[in-house]
Amino acid sequence: MLRKYTVNSRPLIGKPIKDQSTAAPEIRFSQGWKEKKIISGCKIFSIKGDLIKTFPGELCIFLKDGRFVSATSDALTMFNFDSKVLWKIPGHFHHQLNLSQDGKSILAISSENIKEKQKLVRYCVLMQIGLDGKVIHLLSTKKMLEELNLKPLEWQSYWDKSMLSDIEATHFNSFYEIPEQISSSSLFRAGDFIANSLELGVFIISKDFSRVINHFLIERSVRNNVHDVQIDRKGFLIYFNNLHKDQKESLYSTVDIFDSKMKKLFFEFKANPKEMFFSPACGGVQVLDDHHILISTRLGGFFVYNMNLKKVVFSNLMSTGMLNWEPFLAQQFKLIDLNEFLSFWL
Repeated sequence: MLRKYTVNSRPLIGKPIKDQSTAAPEIRFSQGWKEKKIISGCKIFSIKGDLIKTFPGELCIFLKDGRFVSATSDALTMFNFDSKVLWKIPGHFHHQLNLSQDGKSILAISSENIKEKQKLVRYCVLMQIGLDGKVIHLLSTKKMLEELNLKPLEWQSYWDKSMLSDIEATHFNSFYEIPEQISSSSLFRAGDFIANSLELGVFIISKDFSRVINHFLIERSVRNNVHDVQIDRKGFLIYFNNLHKDQKESLYSTVDIFDSKMKKLFFEFKANPKEMFFSPACGGVQVLDDHHILISTRLGGFFVYNMNLKKVVFSNLMSTGMLNWEPFLAQQFKLIDLNEFLSFWL
């Protein structure tokens, strides 16, 4: 299926597919998707892939009042709409920034170096921070591993040299608050948190960060090689599966929606042939409504897939996958309403 939507297919880039013999009619999302903007890191794009504005930093959250939060390998910083620094928290921040479900706090992944056996070992730190810059909760992933008697990773620190560590013990890449659940019999509770680390697994953390409620591995993935793990309002587990478990046959990725209560797969996106969709690192997924899902890859931009029609209905692979005709590395792309924020900046 993805063969029809590669970056070489210029007529399909940045606009709904017009060939009615192979594509669905132009889709109208319930929340006015064309009015929203695409975010990747601290870059804001139009839905057509035009770069609107770039803000300082590597990861950003944009607020309706014109303020924005910027994360780098050195600090987490809140800026006012006039670019004035409101507060700054030193630290090595990475992979993902998210707002809490009520929009009143920031969820961030930071780092700490701990000396173990004469070597500096990097552990991730999960943080909840108020919009005033005060740390609400903080949890060292070293404590989490000790609580569960899990063996840390022993990766050579090739990923980010700025930490000056010798060994990487955890590699967390996503951190979300669990939303209100439609079903009272859901396995997950609103207000708790879900965080994912490569190889080590998925962790459900209590709302006060005091304990790990549950821990599991994504069985459909090799060594829990997944990104952007989240829970939706139906209680479904959603994630970008970078390395599918039958990789001995071939290397390919999928996007999975898993019904944890029924213990069965609700939805799977994969290419035909399946090897055409493979992102060995990074990757993002965003459920837009009951029918549409936004999928993004490390270097491939994003596309919208209709789960009912089983078709790509909007593709912007080149425009958002390239900047100035150079490959654009992206952790994830997200579709967000930024009209109020941009009114302060444009």
